[in-house]
Amino acid sequence: MLHPQARALLRLIEEKGVPPVYMLAPPQARASYLERRTYTQPDAPEVASVRNLEAKGPDGPIPVRSYRPFGSAANAALPALVYFHGGGWVIGDLESHDVLCRQLCNLSGCAVVGVD
Repeated sequence: MLHPQARALLRLIEEKGVPPVYMLAPPQARASYLERRTYTQPDAPEVASVRNLEAKGPDGPIPVRSYRPFGSAANAALPALVYFHGGGWVIGDLESHDVLCRQLCNLSGCAVVGVD
């Protein structure tokens, strides 16, 4: 038996004509994933700051996004949570998980670093 929210999500996917991700090539799957998040995610909550940065990687720079929780002082030392998005490691990115990282940041009181 499906949870009512899962049933509602499946109905919404059907109504919007969203193709199954496995039927799409990775570039189209990424675009579809980003587009459909606007159907299911709330507006991005306000946080104290968001910064796009880069970390050094073995094959070049890795994009990261740093979040500080709403109400935190810019110079306050905070615990940090590093978030590696899912999306099957193929279709997610910093934008697709921005709302979640903001929510985690505000609800935990931690600085959050999202890794692309």
